[in-house]
Amino acid sequence: MREHLAKLHNNWQNDPEYDGYCKSNEGYVGLLYRLPNWFEAERDSEKYINATAELSMVEVYSYLFGPHRLHQYDSIEDAHREVMTW
Repeated sequence: MREHLAKLHNNWQNDPEYDGYCKSNEGYVGLLYRLPNWFEAERDSEKYINATAELSMVEVYSYLFGPHRLHQYDSIEDAHREVMTW
């Protein structure tokens, strides 16, 4: 996905009419992981401390290529599938 974004950005950057102004977050990809809170861990210290993080959200910021600025997905696969259409 980032390889595809890099190609898009390289093509954009090589466009003689490109506008690079105020696009400092362009191309950001974030993976948000979630750990259970105290009550979800059944108020058990061992469960709370040893919990496994689960992917909660994937963010892709692309003002240039996506339909809006910040795009949020439930999985890497969903993000990849959408970004590859740009």
